[in-house]
Amino acid sequence: MHSTSLPSSPKPFMVSLTTPPCTDEDLQYSSPSPVPLQRVVSEKCEVVVVHRLQQQLKRRDGMIFDLQAQIIDQGHTVAAHKAQIANLEAQLEEKSKILFHSTQEVEQLQRALADQSVRCDACSKDCSGFDEREVKLKSNNIT
Repeated sequence: MHSTSLPSSPKPFMVSLTTPPCTDEDLQYSSPSPVPLQRVVSEKCEVVVVHRLQQQLKRRDGMIFDLQAQIIDQGHTVAAHKAQIANLEAQLEEKSKILFHSTQEVEQLQRALADQSVRCDACSKDCSGFDEREVKLKSNNIT
């Protein structure tokens, strides 16, 4: 003879509560019938269960309000960070423009210096009687 396991019957809806569940004294049983006995919750047990559920709802509502407050705070923080990022981006753009203009100015000065050096070299070839120091002093005075 082999044993077969019967499918377990569905368990009734259970609520996790912090206070002890109703006792057997709080329960009434229906009259015997061919179907399994059904437990009927007494008025006292109903009041206890309702009270516990109300407490759970209050705790849940409190948690929801706390989470909403945290979300609002995080929203303010994100907005402040976005404003700071926008400010830093504007500063970066301004500094980049300054750097670009400075680089252009340096390039212009380098070209002017190169042109002046070429003129100075031509001048020193034409004026072979001058001392090199005098040529350099004269070329520094050319603008």
